[in-house]
Amino acid sequence: MLFETRDLTFGYEDVTLLQQVNLTMHEGDRIGLIGANGVGKTTFLRLILGELAADGGQIVQRKGLLTGVLHQHDQLDSHLTIWQEMQSAFADVIRAEEEMRSIERQLTAFGEDDVAYRRLVGEHDRLDKYVLSREGDRRDVRIKTVLGGMGFADFDQPIAHLSGGEKTRLALSKLLLSDLDLLVLDEPTNHLDVDTLSWLEKYLERYKNGLLIVSHDRYFLDKTVRKIWDVEGKTITEWPGNYSKARQVKAEVVAAIQKRYDKQQEQIASMLDYAQRNMARASTSKSAKSRLHRIEGMDVIDRPTAYAKPPRLRFDILAESNRDVLRVDDLRLTAGDQVLAEHLSFGVQKGERVAIVGKNGTGKSTLLKTLLGLVNNHTDHYNVLPDPQSSCQVGGAKAVRQVNGAIWYGKNLRLSYYDQENINLDPEASVLAELWFRFPAMTQTYARSKLANLLFGEDDMDKRVGSLSGGEKAKLALAIVTCEGSNLLYFDEPTNHLDLATREALEEALKTYEGTLIFVSHDRYFINAVATRVLELTKEGVKSYEGNYNDYLAAKEREKQPVEKPETPLKPKTSGTGKRTKEDRRQEANRRDAIAKTERRLEQVEQEIEDLTAKLCAGGNWKDLAEWDKSLGAAKEEEERLFALLETLMDD
Repeated sequence: MLFETRDLTFGYEDVTLLQQVNLTMHEGDRIGLIGANGVGKTTFLRLILGELAADGGQIVQRKGLLTGVLHQHDQLDSHLTIWQEMQSAFADVIRAEEEMRSIERQLTAFGEDDVAYRRLVGEHDRLDKYVLSREGDRRDVRIKTVLGGMGFADFDQPIAHLSGGEKTRLALSKLLLSDLDLLVLDEPTNHLDVDTLSWLEKYLERYKNGLLIVSHDRYFLDKTVRKIWDVEGKTITEWPGNYSKARQVKAEVVAAIQKRYDKQQEQIASMLDYAQRNMARASTSKSAKSRLHRIEGMDVIDRPTAYAKPPRLRFDILAESNRDVLRVDDLRLTAGDQVLAEHLSFGVQKGERVAIVGKNGTGKSTLLKTLLGLVNNHTDHYNVLPDPQSSCQVGGAKAVRQVNGAIWYGKNLRLSYYDQENINLDPEASVLAELWFRFPAMTQTYARSKLANLLFGEDDMDKRVGSLSGGEKAKLALAIVTCEGSNLLYFDEPTNHLDLATREALEEALKTYEGTLIFVSHDRYFINAVATRVLELTKEGVKSYEGNYNDYLAAKEREKQPVEKPETPLKPKTSGTGKRTKEDRRQEANRRDAIAKTERRLEQVEQEIEDLTAKLCAGGNWKDLAEWDKSLGAAKEEEERLFALLETLMDD
């Protein structure tokens, strides 16, 4: 055990954030802490780190627990160079090595039979084992590996010269090199590009000690954690698996409880109806009273609580576009005087959902704006797009867009553009006016309902747009796009500032959208859920990959593999007479024995799966259902592993 909370309770003034929270984190646990903004995630971290005192309950930590923490805005400030600071993560190893050198000098003063000699040799061995356990003999290699993976090249650069984001990355690098029992990371992906994220995910997959991560990056959580702590309704519930698995398990458990609740309520209603109709008649009053007694003796199931109303989004189109939506032919992408990419050529067909990816600074957002004619509209050859009406104007741009001569659009198009900075919103307008006044034919009631779908309450309607949070502005901009009826959507970082519930609602809406979508996003989970094609933008041009983000990564890995010539399969060893040797027979016997053992274990696991499935169908309390589902998931994983092992043994 690393730590556990026992009936942990905490609040501010008259608002309770956490109530009777009971959780345990064991050695090697990899846990993701999730929840809506403001529900108490950061508060919980501060409680377990000792930065806040609980109002009730207690937190029990393992004695001598070594914890490292990266808060959201932590920066490593130091007068040292990058290399010197990273060496300080091994300060205890360096001290141990210095003590070993001192002991080696002292040994020259004693004979091997002296008690002092044996004592010093014993101490030297102890220190040597500690240095090896911390991989002290490889520390320079480890430091170079971590710094390179985290995007640092000049190790002699003074830390004082780094930017804020670089100092945050360096603080994380030092934690990764430190000898810790528990590593706590609060939004660690904020300042990382795709390559660095990929490296960090692989590094943390091999991390052997405790890991507690707070993150809105669902793809990152899927890659790094094995449990989820879900902060909701003043408590924290543990779910098995990474983010995607935990979300699925939670939905199944809630649905099962809802089904049992509905069935019991129908039964109670039926019994009450019978009692009311038959209580007054002497011949049936006894039977009626019996039903009332049965109701009183029931273990009534609590209705599953919906702690937060999910937002609702839907993107309808007013008209179908033609099959050919967009064609780009030999486009030169620039930002001012800087050339970002040469010879960009690609096409987009009706119904595609195209994600544009690439390293930071390659010009992904600039490409969107160039396609829209908002920048780089500098030739004499224009293709005039249909008037999207005043409601669809982008950032003050003209309603009729003229586009660079290397860009051609198809017919019957109506465009909408979601800008990550939301510059097309009027900061002086009210929330209601910003939506309603864009659409003259829209009733106020309808406008209010569209905003309510994005969880704007009555008190929010008269708020100034300029006073809204980043998440609220994003939702207002999305509400406007849902009203435009466009069949071609351009989205630039649409999940920035959105909470998890709104991100998931947006994903579901776009997956059923019947128009065409072209978007830029750093949210890999979002790309994975939405994209049907990925365009990778580089300085050399653009390359197309069919499928979602995982398909894109798989294709990139295949590109790295060298083309190998097929080898002639090796023939099994036999004696000179062609007969199998004694060693062949021994290996064959071992293989048959391994197959038999695997088959027996597979039968046991299949029975476990059947029993656990029966338990889940029969129902139980919330905790039992969660535990059974956790065991079922583990059993299914073992079943898959055993099948794979059996297949390998059979093929040998």
